[in-house]
Amino acid sequence: MSLKYSFAGKRILVTGGGQALQGITLSYRNSADLADWDATRKAIQSFGVLDHVVNNAAMAKPQKLLDITKESAKLQFDVNFFACINVAQTVARKMIDVGSGGTFVNGCKGAVPFTSMYCASKAALEMLTKSTLWSWRVTRNVIKRAIDSNEVADLVMFLLSPLSAMITGETVVVDGGALASIM
Repeated sequence: MSLKYSFAGKRILVTGGGQALQGITLSYRNSADLADWDATRKAIQSFGVLDHVVNNAAMAKPQKLLDITKESAKLQFDVNFFACINVAQTVARKMIDVGSGGTFVNGCKGAVPFTSMYCASKAALEMLTKSTLWSWRVTRNVIKRAIDSNEVADLVMFLLSPLSAMITGETVVVDGGALASIM
């Protein structure tokens, strides 16, 4: 990893996978069953105030559309969508109580054949992420200054580099949070 930033002293929760992000030592790992709302909430509350959350947990049950059951659809939405709401609410309440800010990253991966419920749950998560940004009137990320051309160049350089090899067909808005502040 060529990103030169230290997360030393930061408390980060990463749901799913059980692996740390490269170069980051995690202070906490959530071992709760994310489909269990109360157990997840209790586990997260025990961590205290967190600085960052990566909602990366996911489950996909490959099925053709005509083979999807209510139980399968519910489980995938419980883990891939509703658990992220629970995690975000629990962490955000603590951040608000103590007056701190933080970063939430919600994993919304692309489409895979025969995973329509997985894709639907992640699409719901993407829309939730965007609408929450607007409804919470996120100010931590609203930067009240002109964007420096080097900030755009940094993004372009990242997109040109091998570090972005798995990013395709995405729109990245570089506006310092201006759009979120007017919604």
